[in-house]
Amino acid sequence: MTGTTTTPATMITAPADLNIYEVPRFRRILRDAIEHGSADLVIADLTGVEFTDAVGCGVLVAAQRLAESRGRRLGVACDREPVLRLFLVLGLTKHFDIRDSVEAFAVASPAEDETAAVTAGEEQTSA
Repeated sequence: MTGTTTTPATMITAPADLNIYEVPRFRRILRDAIEHGSADLVIADLTGVEFTDAVGCGVLVAAQRLAESRGRRLGVACDREPVLRLFLVLGLTKHFDIRDSVEAFAVASPAEDETAAVTAGEEQTSA
């Protein structure tokens, strides 16, 4: 992803276990996409997350606040019942735009959609 390309959305894929060991990298990539990316919408893709806890939720809360302060939006793609139940118990469903898939965030036709994808396990480079 480059700083000059305008894309409708940037997708950040969370690791399967969003725990205390994986959170620092996910946090950094998510923060970089919000602070330095060109997309107005950053999607945290949690559709492959098998486990998360309050630490993972804390990263999303911080990312939501950062996105709002930058005039951007954070979307959360999640279809996993245990993760959704945790969001519900913690009262986060009121604060996040949660949809069951990344595709549910589509705002353009497939030909126009230039969603940039970054996996939390991969480092981002900018030109």
